[in-house]
Amino acid sequence: MFRNYVKMFLRNFWKHLGYSISNISSLAVGMTSCFLIFLFVRYETNWNQYNTNYQKTYRVQQKVLFKNNVEIDGQTGYRLASELKNQIPEIENACTIGFTWSEYLSTSDKLTFSEKQGCYADSNLFKVLTFEFVRGNPQTALSEPFSVVLTEEMANKYFPGENAFGKIIKSSKNKSLKVTGIIKNLPYDLDFRPSYIVSLSTYKETTGWKDYDKLENIGSSIFFTIVTLKPNVSLKSVNDKIYNFTDKYVPNNIKKIYLKPLSELHLTADERNDIEIALYYISGFAVFVLILACINSINLSTANSFLRKKEIGIRKVIGASRAVLFTQFIGESLLFAFLATLIAAVLVIALLPAFNTVVQRHMQIELAKDYKFILYMLSAFLVTGFLSGVYPAIYLSGFQPVHVIKGNLSLSKKTKTGSSKGFLRKTLVTVQFCISISLLVGTTYVINQVHYMKNKDLGFAKKDLMIARVFGNLNDGKFESLRNELMQNPNIEDAAFSNNAPFHGNWEKEINWEGATTLDKIGINYNLIDYNFINTYKMKMELGRNFSRQFSTDTSACIINETARKALRWKNPLGKKIDNNRYTIIGVVKDFHQYSVHEKIPPYYMVLNSGNLKEGGVFAIRINSINKENTIADITRQFRQFFPEAIIEVTTFDNDIDIGTKGVWEIVEKVFIMFAIIAVLLAANGLFGMISFSTQRRIKEVGVRKVFGAKSYQLYITMSKELFWIFIFSVIAGIQAGYFVSRTTPGAYKYQMNVTDYLLCIGMIVFTAFAASVYHTTKAVMANPVDTLRYE
Repeated sequence: MFRNYVKMFLRNFWKHLGYSISNISSLAVGMTSCFLIFLFVRYETNWNQYNTNYQKTYRVQQKVLFKNNVEIDGQTGYRLASELKNQIPEIENACTIGFTWSEYLSTSDKLTFSEKQGCYADSNLFKVLTFEFVRGNPQTALSEPFSVVLTEEMANKYFPGENAFGKIIKSSKNKSLKVTGIIKNLPYDLDFRPSYIVSLSTYKETTGWKDYDKLENIGSSIFFTIVTLKPNVSLKSVNDKIYNFTDKYVPNNIKKIYLKPLSELHLTADERNDIEIALYYISGFAVFVLILACINSINLSTANSFLRKKEIGIRKVIGASRAVLFTQFIGESLLFAFLATLIAAVLVIALLPAFNTVVQRHMQIELAKDYKFILYMLSAFLVTGFLSGVYPAIYLSGFQPVHVIKGNLSLSKKTKTGSSKGFLRKTLVTVQFCISISLLVGTTYVINQVHYMKNKDLGFAKKDLMIARVFGNLNDGKFESLRNELMQNPNIEDAAFSNNAPFHGNWEKEINWEGATTLDKIGINYNLIDYNFINTYKMKMELGRNFSRQFSTDTSACIINETARKALRWKNPLGKKIDNNRYTIIGVVKDFHQYSVHEKIPPYYMVLNSGNLKEGGVFAIRINSINKENTIADITRQFRQFFPEAIIEVTTFDNDIDIGTKGVWEIVEKVFIMFAIIAVLLAANGLFGMISFSTQRRIKEVGVRKVFGAKSYQLYITMSKELFWIFIFSVIAGIQAGYFVSRTTPGAYKYQMNVTDYLLCIGMIVFTAFAASVYHTTKAVMANPVDTLRYE
């Protein structure tokens, strides 16, 4: 019997080749989209699994309990790892990691390569996280100062064709590091993926702050602490035990610690669910696209039933039961789904490199070994085959031979109760409309949100703003001397020096204010700036004045932002004191973003720094738009004269900043655009097919109406009336779903959808529906009644 079913399937496949290709291609496109999204979601939810003990490995995080808000800090103090290991018996191992941030390395006296993936660590690192050594001993590789472990990629980069083990590599800290270990390259799906590791004991020789290892600084935010727990230990019990751990070391401590599972670090490191919500959206996209493909298959199958009505009638006359026919048709649907699955698998393998480029990931797939993906494909095949085939199988197997042979079979024939057998078909088309409009509204919102975040007013002018970085030895001296030299260049408008800058570093602490009780404090960000900072960044003053050399008292003055003024509840804060009465407020600057525009602007205050170049900081130079390249070269030359032994790096301000869109939401934008196009094409395909089928079914009706004198516009209205009501309902339901996406998207600053956005989305569907309706209706209206009624 199975052989006969296959023969009949192949016979009908070739007989109705257009229908078969359309059905398979629709399902294949839907499945390909679904499989690619599955791979992406799986990749994002399985980070850090390269580490053998990732399920019992945790990062220690600090919950900073400010009076006005709670902040999550992933960095901790130097001594925390050793203290936890010694005092908490549930902790098996603990290590301390400190990032080098930006570093220049070389094998000669001239530093050549900028490396941003390095860290400081001790040998405990290799007990906590997984590293496969090619050369060296993990127990001793980082035991001595000025030791470094390189990945194979780094070893080949600095010592091509040589054995790097035991060789010397130089850093921009003017230190010579000995290669004491070489490890295999790490996969990309790791939150901690260093390209080189310097022994932690070297940190003391390179830092300007020598008290980092004292117990009273155990709550500082400089290092990362990673621990593993012993088997069968409850995470909750350990978190309860360590929550107030640092209180005994830090008076009036506002930082509480807890363990964050390494398995959750990629998605919710800062305890926000931005990435999770994005993955939910993308997963929903996959489901919707597959539903559209299934609906297309159902509509095609029911439409194709008229081509097979005589076959079904004759088979029933000669004794075929409804169960046999049902089995045949559901089997055909499964075969279509099976072929579509095979095609989708090939397309996934072919498209994965391009998809990786779009989403900036490094996903890989080996079908022969990836059993989970094979199981997913098998599940998708069965679900798709059943969903797309169950209704046509029930419907086709229910044809009555007497009606088939008489030729009066109709998909919209009224039943005795008055219901229409075409109700489900109309419902499916309505669902297609709803999904298409929802996806278009959601995609429009995401595109506008990303664009909004990229172009939102930051509170300062980033255009024509340069940031200069100095790596290596810093000279004694004042910034004013360097600034005076820079200002000789007519293409330089202003220059400033600060310890931090927007999107380039941040400090935070808790302060009190004039008139507050000893318990009243707020969390606030702060910065040390020079006299030219506000003018260089083109910030705007709301109240008061900027720092001025004409006021000697400005060394004990400060400027706050609007949010700080609101948090302090002062209408006029000028002359008031904050931070233990150390600083007098002389001005209020308009709010500006210190970091991602995804975040709310926090309270902020600024005080004057010493301007000492040796202390390091951020150099900001504002230039005009004329001869930018030459001006940047001049700035670099000028800096080299002041820092002859250092590396100078001058870039545009927004060259490497993350305004909250370079990560997950830019990827979501690309995915939404890509699959929204696919979804709309699938819906359009289904819509064209439905209208074509509906028109052909009513072609004789149009002929009769023309014979009795119906006008063309009356025929257009008659033919489009059914589609009109379907469309109205779809718009109402679809907009609601799209609006839900726009309201549930995380972020402090959101794009507000307007009427134009909704009309644009509706207009695209209206145009598609109108084009399909006009095309097919025109063919029916223009047909000669003699031809359409010839056989009546």
